[in-house]
Amino acid sequence: MSWGPVRSVWGKELRDTVRDRRTLLVMVLLPVVLTPLMIVGAGFLMKSQIASAKQAKKKCLLVGTERIPALDTEIQRVEKMEFQRAFDAGKAAAQVRDGEAHAAVLVEDKAAEKLERGEKTTVTIVFKGTQMASQTAFRDLEERVEEFAKAVVKVRLAKKGLSEEEIDPVPVEQQNVATKQEMGGYILGFIVPMLVLTWSIVGGMYTAMDISAGEKERNTLEALFLTPASRLELTLGKLLAVSTVGFCTMVAALGSMYLAFLWFPIPAAGPGGGGASAKDVVALHLSPLATL
Repeated sequence: MSWGPVRSVWGKELRDTVRDRRTLLVMVLLPVVLTPLMIVGAGFLMKSQIASAKQAKKKCLLVGTERIPALDTEIQRVEKMEFQRAFDAGKAAAQVRDGEAHAAVLVEDKAAEKLERGEKTTVTIVFKGTQMASQTAFRDLEERVEEFAKAVVKVRLAKKGLSEEEIDPVPVEQQNVATKQEMGGYILGFIVPMLVLTWSIVGGMYTAMDISAGEKERNTLEALFLTPASRLELTLGKLLAVSTVGFCTMVAALGSMYLAFLWFPIPAAGPGGGGASAKDVVALHLSPLATL
């Protein structure tokens, strides 16, 4: 086998690829545009949906909250929410499921008596997880119920002559020793393999079809077999052409993703995927050696 014919077939197929607008579209434009849209744009879209859901007027059904006036008052502090009394927990849950209400708060029959005796009671918040407005309603209501629960704990501690610090003697503070650059590399470790696999396949797909089935349809494959190049040399030349196109597509996708992350920093996540400070962002910095 000689590498001369392999290089000739390789160069010929790459020239044909560059002349094909369809292949150039998939190889350059799609990865450069779609990669930032998929990764960065999806996050902005989600934030926009959450913000619009918070601003929307929501309806909440209250079942038995009047039994605990302090809880009832705390719940109705939620802004942009219309409250309506209901008397059947099953029907209230059905209304939330059918979309007639965004959430419902259910209180046990003897909740007030249990709290007076220092016992535990349950407050149920019904929501529909497939609706963004219902999810935001749940979070707002949950926050108000938690505030009421904290007030109850504070009163009970005061009766026993205790402070809140005494029931939490060992608070846990976070200290992440990883630098922003290290966190950036950690995130890239999840994203880069997916992009490499996806765009290397998608980018070389049209070239692969064109230099195989396309040549057969154009009746040029037979003429190619009449050249001095062997079938192995023809196959290697075509394989290198497909690999080159896939590699270029992958590089374009990774480059556009990297620039998108530089322009739109990623919020840092806390341990286990939890939230971190709003000021914390992941710094993506690649040295030439790391890029290679």
